[in-house]
Amino acid sequence: MSGTEIALALAKILPVEKVYDDLAAPAVRQVGMTLESAVKCLRLATFPLEYGSAQFERMQRFIRRSVDEVPEQNRIPPAPQILGPAVEGIRYEEEGSPIEEMFAQLLSRSMDSDRVNLAHPAYPALIRQLSPDEAEMLRIMWGSHQTGHFHQRNVRQSLKNNRFHFDRIELDDLPREALLYPENVDFYVDHLWNLGLAGLFEVRNQEHLYAGDVQVGVRVFRQYQLTAIGQHFATAVLKPVAGHPSA
Repeated sequence: MSGTEIALALAKILPVEKVYDDLAAPAVRQVGMTLESAVKCLRLATFPLEYGSAQFERMQRFIRRSVDEVPEQNRIPPAPQILGPAVEGIRYEEEGSPIEEMFAQLLSRSMDSDRVNLAHPAYPALIRQLSPDEAEMLRIMWGSHQTGHFHQRNVRQSLKNNRFHFDRIELDDLPREALLYPENVDFYVDHLWNLGLAGLFEVRNQEHLYAGDVQVGVRVFRQYQLTAIGQHFATAVLKPVAGHPSA
């Protein structure tokens, strides 16, 4: 399909106020985004991508789902800086994957006049750097942030030669059932920290451990939490927890 054909088809499901049958016809008045300007936006967003029929049908479903989550009275045209990377990003993900869902939510925010401020143009690139497991961990921590129930990791450190050394993890209640590779949790935490999104934070004073009168170690109390940037990112790319006031 040509870029114009793709754009014309997609413009029919995007929030376009005035539709013209003849693309070449000048706009009688400018009300929101006309079909002509929508096509220009979409051609820019999808260039230089090429789509077969199956890919295009999937893209239609993806955009339709994103549009349908926006109240009709709030619908505005998406910025190409969000639409283009989102459309490109889903090509490399399984349909229905956690990563595709993040792109869909971000695209919805970019078309919602009440929440468009959340759709930062840097977020598509952040989504592209996440694994499905990391997306799931962010979803878990986003739920913790909204409910106030944070998952814990308590670590025991032994004191040897006047230095503390890792001994063992005594408690780690982060749910791992939905993770493809739960053994990678420590790597995921490091990666999310390097992206500025989440980490393990100490939440109380360390507990000193003694054998008689001699200190033999400490117990360290940490929680899995989103950073401030991670909270904003989650607001843009994840659904609120069911039952939460923002849901």
